[in-house]
Amino acid sequence: MHRSIVLLLLAPLLLASTLERGTTHLKRHQWRMAASAFKDVIDREPNNHEAVVGLGRALAGMGQCKRALWRLGQARPTPAWNADAALAEADCWHQRGDDSQADAAWEEAQILAPGRRLMTYRMAVAGVRTGDEAQYNAALDRLQGPDDNDLMVAMARTWRALEWGEADFEQSLRELEKDMQSVRSRGGRAQLFIIQGTAWLDAGENKLAEDTLRKGSQILLNHPGLNALIAEAVRRRGYTNNSKLVLDRRVVSVMDGVLFDAIEVRILVDLGKFDQARALANTLPDSYDPDILASRWYLAQATGDEPAAADLAAEYQSRVWAVGRTLDRLHPMSEKP
Repeated sequence: MHRSIVLLLLAPLLLASTLERGTTHLKRHQWRMAASAFKDVIDREPNNHEAVVGLGRALAGMGQCKRALWRLGQARPTPAWNADAALAEADCWHQRGDDSQADAAWEEAQILAPGRRLMTYRMAVAGVRTGDEAQYNAALDRLQGPDDNDLMVAMARTWRALEWGEADFEQSLRELEKDMQSVRSRGGRAQLFIIQGTAWLDAGENKLAEDTLRKGSQILLNHPGLNALIAEAVRRRGYTNNSKLVLDRRVVSVMDGVLFDAIEVRILVDLGKFDQARALANTLPDSYDPDILASRWYLAQATGDEPAAADLAAEYQSRVWAVGRTLDRLHPMSEKP
């Protein structure tokens, strides 16, 4: 009896501790650990809306958008619904190719947190990646203030120049590099290295891409985007086994996401493990995301599925405008030791 009373008294504290642990994992992009913690809370308290929102966001981070949208939908009419939930919903609608729903969720996120400039910046970058100039311009207008040299404005403009193949990309990049010299933000500097590394990948300069991205990872350890792109750069250099080791760091850091899985599909293809590659590709969301399209094309071409490869290539080319970002770049290039 005494033990039961103690457990009953401790239950709220244990629940709060589990919820806090899930929130911490969420902030670190440790999606699976966050999801596990939030599930534990929901099992004990199904109407804990904060845990429902957290689980929805974690599932969105893992690329499980169908489940994420269902969970987020459960939380929408509750006080726990917030800008981060709307942002996760927007990302999922974007991954599923529903730009109208994504735009609506982006707008809601802005209304819920009008002062969060990082959210506005992400909205601008999402507009760039989807080719939505109206969304990009609206976000940029909100970002711009009295100082037109604002760092987030400069980063958004540089992403646009890169992704849309504009002639002033190199000039934008030089200006961003200059602005970044006086900035202490590790996240901002990591973004710079991601932009630079992506540009080198587009140019077929895979060694320079790897070196650049590794510099970024020294600034922001376990950044999921940096680690995934490092693995892709190593893979394109022809060091397939090494690229698998880089990607497997996510087991240690518990980083998950669509980009990791998309790149792992390519690694499995390079290793000749077509059944494993196909099984993993089947778990990717039904999305028009270029990285997913590229990996599915890579698998279809390697396994001789020419009709599927042709359809995927056409869809990819309709959604990618960056100079040099062609599907042929995905093939590893052998390098001399």
